[in-house]
Order: sequence, then structure tokens, then C-alpha cells
Amino acid sequence: MIAEAAPSPEENGWRSSAPEEAHLPTAGNFLGRHRLSAAISRIEQEIRSLEAELEELDAMEPCSAACKDVLSSTIGIPDALLPM
Repeated sequence: MIAEAAPSPEENGWRSSAPEEAHLPTAGNFLGRHRLSAAISRIEQEIRSLEAELEELDAMEPCSAACKDVLSSTIGIPDALLPM
């Protein structure tokens, strides 16, 4: 018994779909674009966070004033960890 070769898709009336898929974006391109978009969004969010932190730092009083407050409140109190 000799097995006959299966007819090609063109012989059965089927067309190859390769030329039609050539213009469609590949999954790699879509995922690459999505990753880039996500990375850009993440960087923009970080920029907004840093800008808010800078605004907060600009509104704070100078550190020398804060150090003076700490120094004046601790001068008369002995350190519990230092031996007497």
C-alpha cells in the first residue's frame, strides 16, 4: 500500500496567510512599545515625586535653625549611654 502525499493548501483552494500577516505588527513590537510606554510613565511619575519633594524641601526652614533647636533642648540633659 503506497501512501499518497497530502495535497498542498493551494491545491485544496486554501491560500497561504503569510502575505496578509506581513503588514500586521508583531507581538515583539507591541510588547516593546508597551514596555517603553510603561518605562516612560514610571519615569514621569518619579519626576513628579522628586518635584514634590523639592517643593517640600524649599518650604522647610534651614537646617541650622533645626540644629540650634535640638542643641538647645539637649544641653542640660545628661546622656544615658555615657558613663558618669
